[in-house]
Amino acid sequence: MKTGGDPYNIIDAMRNRHGSEPPVVYNVGIVGGGPGCIAILEMVHSNVMKHFRMNVRGVCDINIGAPGMIAAKKLGVETVPTAIGDLFAIDDLNMIIEVTGRNDVRDEVFRNKPENVELIDHTAARLLWDLYETHLEKIEADIKAKRAIREERNRVKQIFNNLPDAILVIDLDMRIRDTNQTF
Repeated sequence: MKTGGDPYNIIDAMRNRHGSEPPVVYNVGIVGGGPGCIAILEMVHSNVMKHFRMNVRGVCDINIGAPGMIAAKKLGVETVPTAIGDLFAIDDLNMIIEVTGRNDVRDEVFRNKPENVELIDHTAARLLWDLYETHLEKIEADIKAKRAIREERNRVKQIFNNLPDAILVIDLDMRIRDTNQTF
């Protein structure tokens, strides 16, 4: 039985992406095929969070009909419907994300994972998901703001063009910047 490594190694690994070394790519195994798995799969497979540099390499759940197992198969991700230890056999795996919500499962993963494999438990995984949702909300707000600006600009342009007086807009260098349709 392996006892795991220093829990702070992941921080050092994340710092490497700002140094001279090439960015770390996380080859991830997910333990738990429920809603948390679906959330992580969605997050990793969207282009929204591509800077996370994660590749989901496998999903493990004893229930082969779990929604995360089904989604993983559709995405071409390896599924492991047996013991957690079988997930560790996936080549190049360097991170496990445990999303079962069960402390006993988290503890079992920590005790048995290879030393070179980092662990994100269900609590930290939830924080990642919250970050992802916040990022999506920001993107949606940016899109709405750009749409509102574009609509306002069009409205002002329509008013400008329909004024009965001829209007000429000149910049400080005496260049014509705009005219309305009456001009």
